[in-house]
Amino acid sequence: MTYWAILGVGFAITYYRRFRERELHSSQLETQLVKAQLDALKMQLHPHFLFNTLHSISALMEDDTKGARRMIAPF
Repeated sequence: MTYWAILGVGFAITYYRRFRERELHSSQLETQLVKAQLDALKMQLHPHFLFNTLHSISALMEDDTKGARRMIAPF
């Protein structure tokens, strides 16, 4: 009887540790995902990107005003 109790407690402790490790790993993955999304947003806001976008819109305004409107409409 004592053997089974000790074995049961050992399994419970092992299960709890694995559960906590999985929970920690999941939290770390979520943090990495949020950081990656933030980095992607930062890349979109770099001055070079903005300059290229504004230049494209400016060039499109000379040739195709409707196309330029479609280009900026999602914003």
